[in-house]
Amino acid sequence: MKKENWALGLSIGAIAISIIALVRFWARTENTGIDYLGILIGILTLIIAILAILFGFNMFGLKKEMKDYINEKIKKQNKSIDDKIQKQDIKINDKIESKEKKISSKIAEVQTDVDLSNFQREYNAKNYGMCLFYAIECLYYTFKSNKVDVIKSYTVFVKFILRDITTNYTHKIKIEHLYIELIIERIKEMKEKGVDGLDDIEEKINQNTEVIDTI
Repeated sequence: MKKENWALGLSIGAIAISIIALVRFWARTENTGIDYLGILIGILTLIIAILAILFGFNMFGLKKEMKDYINEKIKKQNKSIDDKIQKQDIKINDKIESKEKKISSKIAEVQTDVDLSNFQREYNAKNYGMCLFYAIECLYYTFKSNKVDVIKSYTVFVKFILRDITTNYTHKIKIEHLYIELIIERIKEMKEKGVDGLDDIEEKINQNTEVIDTI
């Protein structure tokens, strides 16, 4: 049986006993004078009833206070745990993001070296369309590697290549549709990220290239 049910039963029992005792005391018909034992029993049972009632109310109030206290403690503990988990997640995500940036930067550096090698091959072969494509790729992957100080150098390098090609090559540079689309996409992305000096490059490409169908 629950404690509150027990307290309630005790209270009801005490009240019943008090009523019975009082009824028996006041209902006597024989003239025996003052019945001190009956008075004493009535007073004692009344006191017990009052104490039982107070005890029952205290039990209900104590239960509520304990419940509120425990709920508050649980809420604070859960909040503390959630805060710790959130902070730990932020640290883990920051570490993962940092690692990903380093890996992406290394991949971009390797790709830059590959594109530079391809550029030199195409330039020597006077395949100026692909030469221009690989020059832009070098610039793009230098940008992806987050080497801000090197981007300016590569921008100057691409401008030099364009000037060299257009000066020594009297015809428009022929380039396949697929590659010119990639060049435009690369330039657009770099411009959106704030890379300077690309407007001149874009203008020269538009003036000095001729798009041909993909072979």
